[in-house]
Amino acid sequence: FSTSNFSTSKLVKVDIKNSNICKRYSCIIIKNIKVVKSPIWLKQKLESIGQKSINNVVDLANFIMFDLGQPLHVFDLDKIKGSKIDVRLASKNEKIVTLDSETKKLTNEDIVISDSKGPIAIAGVIGGLNSHVDESTKNILIESAIFNPISIRRTAKKYDCSTEASKRFEREINYKNVVYSMQKFVYLLQDISDCEVACDYIDEKIEEQQNREILFDVLKCNSFLGTSLKSKEIKSIFNSLSIDCSNGVN
Repeated sequence: FSTSNFSTSKLVKVDIKNSNICKRYSCIIIKNIKVVKSPIWLKQKLESIGQKSINNVVDLANFIMFDLGQPLHVFDLDKIKGSKIDVRLASKNEKIVTLDSETKKLTNEDIVISDSKGPIAIAGVIGGLNSHVDESTKNILIESAIFNPISIRRTAKKYDCSTEASKRFEREINYKNVVYSMQKFVYLLQDISDCEVACDYIDEKIEEQQNREILFDVLKCNSFLGTSLKSKEIKSIFNSLSIDCSNGVN
């Protein structure tokens, strides 16, 4: 996708306040968008799985979530106060009015996305009414992140607010898919709407994910599947799935 000459990192700052609540937080700013009805193909894709179409921006974020498994959240950039994003635990008795127009009284077990004035979303669960995208939105910030699965599940159950996003965060998200999902959103948005994309993005990592090594036994695999695959064939299958395979396969 093409980019413009403004910078996400110069327009907003991100601070993960607690290393236990968020492993990775990425975001990018897009300007001068038009929030309109979604194109037919996008509406049909969502409606085919029982999802109501809202607008081109929200629908596209939902499409990415169902397609790649990575929930995205889109904020109205101009509603974020102080050009600051804090990923933190809520203060006791802190409140937020969520997208379902309900006031949630938070506890210090809830992860929130906050600007300089207070919470603008319950992380991984539901957005705030004070930062949501509507027909007047011109500039947006797209969030792609990984939140603590136990915290997300606890919060979703506590407020009886189990969402498609929270269900995925509860089961853990692919660490390596965070930025790719965000970039695919940007690519598709440019394809369906005029907009200007920042020349950079923010990618805050609390820790790098370590690769897991698994000892793979070809004989046991063939015995279980009833196949007669050779090591060379198995390596080719693994490579096609973007799984690194060493000479340990035998």
